[in-house]
Amino acid sequence: MQRQGFIQALHLSSNLLTLNVQTKSTTFYPEILLLDFIIQKIGQNRIPSEQDYKNLSQILKGCHVVTQQSNWTQAYVINRFDRRQPHDIKIDTGDSLIKYYENVKNIQLRHTRYRCLEVYFPNDTRKQCHLPIEKINYKNGGINFEINLNTILGMKKFQQDSFMFFGADVLHPTSVTQQHPSIAAVVASGNSQCSMTATRICQQYPKQGKCSLEIIIGMEEMVVQLLKYNQEVNKRLPTKVIFYRDGIDDGQFSKIIAEEIPAIRKAFDRMYGEKSNHPLLTFIVVKKRHNTRFFKHDQVENTKINMLIGTVIDTKIVHPYQYNFYLNSHKALQGVNRPSLYHVLLDEIEFTTDELQLLTYYLCFTDQRSSTAEAIPSLIHQADLAALKARDLVYNDDG
Repeated sequence: MQRQGFIQALHLSSNLLTLNVQTKSTTFYPEILLLDFIIQKIGQNRIPSEQDYKNLSQILKGCHVVTQQSNWTQAYVINRFDRRQPHDIKIDTGDSLIKYYENVKNIQLRHTRYRCLEVYFPNDTRKQCHLPIEKINYKNGGINFEINLNTILGMKKFQQDSFMFFGADVLHPTSVTQQHPSIAAVVASGNSQCSMTATRICQQYPKQGKCSLEIIIGMEEMVVQLLKYNQEVNKRLPTKVIFYRDGIDDGQFSKIIAEEIPAIRKAFDRMYGEKSNHPLLTFIVVKKRHNTRFFKHDQVENTKINMLIGTVIDTKIVHPYQYNFYLNSHKALQGVNRPSLYHVLLDEIEFTTDELQLLTYYLCFTDQRSSTAEAIPSLIHQADLAALKARDLVYNDDG
């Protein structure tokens, strides 16, 4: 119970004046996953009964929930549990709520046997909507997906290792906003399963009269901060680091090798001390903006379907002596798939080709807001979104 102040009044009684104090109290709940809260209240892991839903509606009425949209958050107030499940609720187009989240939000709902929450916006009780309970999971710290390194790597040679994954990108100002800096964002995992992440951003200005900087100037400090985050979560520093870098052209590879990778090593110096204690580093550049497309030999199938998800092309058309490969990790919503191109600039961990390709493919599934794969590892997508959010804050001249 939490005290909410008191009401006091003076009253005349047989003992002259008395002070009456009436306290108010209210119940509050700790931050908890909604599914876990339901299981806790009904006492077992099952679909709630009609009476359970009535009790839960009474308990949760008026509680606030916050969900994560593509690049912003939305707060709601719970009214009650609806009588319908997601497949029973139709939207204006006639599609069910399941189809809506699949086609529009690119989210595959999994807990469809639970009833939806009837919620409304905090400032408008008339505008009500229905919310699948799993939409609340990630914002409340829940884990929807995690990678299993035992499946990917076999873990025989990595059994005692702790992995950490990074994704980085730089967002440059447009011609309209040339007076603003570039925004660099680095996202890193808090555990080997890549189910927890943290973000660091920095601003960087080009020299007078020069083009925007693609190299991340604040790489060392951001990597140090993220290593500390991983250490807080795991109670130890990682022994293997895999770094995915977006937005780099072929002509800039030498700058990455000469500047960013040494900056990462300086961060290792600060956190690990002696070089013998440093983690092994694998550094990969990811390219999305290219004109390469792949088709099947069957010309009839080419007009109907794309190549299969998970397809890797690492022979014939790749660079003759550089370590690179194409990976088609996602399903195109329209048109022909554009697979991402991966350049491995450094591999101290000494992955086999299959191990690195499979690990990269699995990392494309780790966005906690989506149950489908992305075109790139989700850490890079999160870095893109973080840079966009930071740009909105930095470029807001009225703020």
